[in-house]
Amino acid sequence: MDKYTDFDIDLNFGKMHEDNLRQILESKGSKIEVKTERDIWKSTGNMAMEIEYKGRSSGIKITKADWWAHIFCFEDEVQMIFLLPVKKVKSILNNIFMNDKAVFINGGDNNNSKIMLVKIKDFAAEV
Repeated sequence: MDKYTDFDIDLNFGKMHEDNLRQILESKGSKIEVKTERDIWKSTGNMAMEIEYKGRSSGIKITKADWWAHIFCFEDEVQMIFLLPVKKVKSILNNIFMNDKAVFINGGDNNNSKIMLVKIKDFAAEV
């Protein structure tokens, strides 16, 4: 009989990734940029990525972070979180843009921000 069970393999795999996440969140050298969406995403199915502010690159385009956390809240409770390397987020957004699956709007304070709206399902499909 095999000395390892599926549970043992799954447990070790889970612990390894639990340690990876802890390292990302606790590492002094690792920077995480956090974007939080409220309520509207639930009815539109979109996530909003700021790319310009007052005509200058901003948000995901200029972040110095290593990781991007995109938090989706509904009625003040977290529903889900995407946590990805910034390089991966930029690659996904580029693919979505190249495939004409993005919409651009002005928003934020006084409509000073250019925002790329992306369907959450399209973003998730690229991960």
